[in-house]
Amino acid sequence: MKLFHKFLEKTKWVRPQKTEQCEEVSEKQTEETPANANTDDKPTAIAFVDFENWFYSYKNIYKIKPDIIGWRDELEREYKLKDILVFADFSQGGIDEKLADIRCATNTIIETRKTTDDSAKDMTDFIILDYIYQYAYKYPEIETFILFTGDSHFLYAVKFLEQVCHKKVIIYGVKGAFSEQLKQIASKAIELPATEELMKNVYPLVIKDMYYVSSRPNIVPSFMATARSIAGKNDLSEELVRAVLNQMISEGLLYTKNRRVDFNRSIPVLAPDWRKIEEEGLWSFE
Repeated sequence: MKLFHKFLEKTKWVRPQKTEQCEEVSEKQTEETPANANTDDKPTAIAFVDFENWFYSYKNIYKIKPDIIGWRDELEREYKLKDILVFADFSQGGIDEKLADIRCATNTIIETRKTTDDSAKDMTDFIILDYIYQYAYKYPEIETFILFTGDSHFLYAVKFLEQVCHKKVIIYGVKGAFSEQLKQIASKAIELPATEELMKNVYPLVIKDMYYVSSRPNIVPSFMATARSIAGKNDLSEELVRAVLNQMISEGLLYTKNRRVDFNRSIPVLAPDWRKIEEEGLWSFE
């Protein structure tokens, strides 16, 4: 235990500076909340995010990146959030690219990178667990604990929160990387990405492909050929890409037109409505 607390003392807590890219995170989010301060009908909540689990699961399984700002907004519609604590080793794997977004979502970022070689084991989970137990003890007025992780290491912590502290525990996890045991003991388990989020992340890939094709007249971008090409290049299922293409057509971002391929034969091909795409903020020619 002494070694563990020695390690915690050597981890870095990143308190980020305000950036111009996002609105200032309210200071109320990190103030201590007295037990009688709940002035609306929303339950009080605290969120703990294993951002390594979220980032790498999205990257490896779905080839997309987390939308932590959208997730925070979703939580704030349902809960009175005391804080969102984000944990990760931001020193490798491109995960540091999401720091700007995280800073827009919360002021509390705990860097779990080891500053010594005392242990080869990843300590992120243990650090999160330590914070969970501390908050359960220090803030008994918090009604709901929200965890973003799929790791079964949190089973006993969830049982402690529910059975000993009588808290509601909501667990978010990534489809394909979410412990079944963890899902079963949670008060409520929510799997991400939702279908809409997954599809929206494919939009830029489609637009990039349309831009590439537009300067290559030898390529015939039929619906099926486009779906196969995008799926193959990005390791996605063709079924997902076909659904995205149909959705973009229904939204007016893409349309079909006939293109002559022989003297007396034409076939339908996909074409982008660049004006509409630019209006939606999905592409810029500047």
